[in-house]
Amino acid sequence: MLYSYISISLCVILAIIGKLNEKKIFNPVISFYALWAFILILNSFHLFGLKETREEINLCILFGVIGFGFGYYLIRDWSRKHCLRFGFGRKHNSCKTAYQYSIRYGGAYVLCAVCLIVSLIELGSMISTILKGGGLALIRYTAQNAGQTRRGFLNAIDILIATPFSMALQPLVAADFWLGKRDRKLLILDIIIITVRVLSNGGRSPIVNLVLHIVIVFTFIDVVKRQDITDRLKKFWKKARRIVTITIIIIIGIAVIIYTTISRESTIKTLYYYFAMEPCMFDYWAQGVDARNLLGYGIASLNGFIFPFLYLLKNGLGLQFPKHWLSIYQLILSTDSQWTTITISGTRANAYVSLFWYFYVDGRCAGVFLGSMLYGLLMSNSFSSVIKKPNIKTICMYSFLLQGLLFSFIRMQTSNLYYAMAIVYIGLVLFKRKKA
Repeated sequence: MLYSYISISLCVILAIIGKLNEKKIFNPVISFYALWAFILILNSFHLFGLKETREEINLCILFGVIGFGFGYYLIRDWSRKHCLRFGFGRKHNSCKTAYQYSIRYGGAYVLCAVCLIVSLIELGSMISTILKGGGLALIRYTAQNAGQTRRGFLNAIDILIATPFSMALQPLVAADFWLGKRDRKLLILDIIIITVRVLSNGGRSPIVNLVLHIVIVFTFIDVVKRQDITDRLKKFWKKARRIVTITIIIIIGIAVIIYTTISRESTIKTLYYYFAMEPCMFDYWAQGVDARNLLGYGIASLNGFIFPFLYLLKNGLGLQFPKHWLSIYQLILSTDSQWTTITISGTRANAYVSLFWYFYVDGRCAGVFLGSMLYGLLMSNSFSSVIKKPNIKTICMYSFLLQGLLFSFIRMQTSNLYYAMAIVYIGLVLFKRKKA
């Protein structure tokens, strides 16, 4: 447990440094290190029979903790001084050239229409399940099985356009609400798409993500604009406080009823496992990687960007998937489909291998350090762009990247096709540039 305690200490120290060094609360340093301090502290208690993690895996996690901070601070001051921006578009080595961006609303409407059509088709296949009284869990299970057997043009549209765009839509709507023209059509379309997708696949993540992005983007609004928004909200509250109060009471009442119908011990135990089992899952699946003697060399972490090209080559030209990539891809799928024991009493779980496992696949413990360092560099650069050259596009992109960081305890998000494609949509499709 020595390496785990060192990691916890470093996470706490670096989170405090992040609070002192950065003006914004939603900066990568606080987000990453507060998250992992919380996870590692909970894991160290080994409550409810949670299995212990091997020291070599704790050492790998320590490498990841060090690597992220090293990458973040390696480029932080230099990138802000030179205003260098990596990624989509041109590089600007000077702060003299500043560009502003606006949303391509027409293109967003078209993509919303495509997403809505695909979602409605999926919803049609779920009608019988919904009418029979099936809950979100059953809908999700049915949708996952249907997705595994679906083929053809509709599948291609869904995985390359509809689902990735639906993910990109949440930070886009949040950015438009606080920094854009608050387009009602876009907001209404997003609400409809979220509703249909929740009913068609049982997932509630779009709702959580929209709320998350609304909060994150709000923190990057300048003081004058934030005061104007606060004044508007006060006026709205005076007019609608009765309705809002009644709504809040109803929501709290429903939440209390739901909570009281669930075993308190079971709920606490489940929540504990969600935020404490990551080192155990990393440990188990690291052994699977070692047994297969697989080295990804970046394939695992960047699978989301690689998969679309291989998918098009296979389905467009009839070429076969490369064997090395396929073996890694199947292993990634196994972490979600196969359940493993995480406690001495036999409790089973899947997924939640954390971003460190993907780096481990790519290069073992050295890969964990290097991958974490590059990830820290990416987040540092994106955050610096927001601080030095804030505009609706850089804030939208940073908010989406921060979403990936906050959920990095589940997986490295760029390994996911939909998340990676959503980055492409935000970077290349949804914004147009105009010189300031």
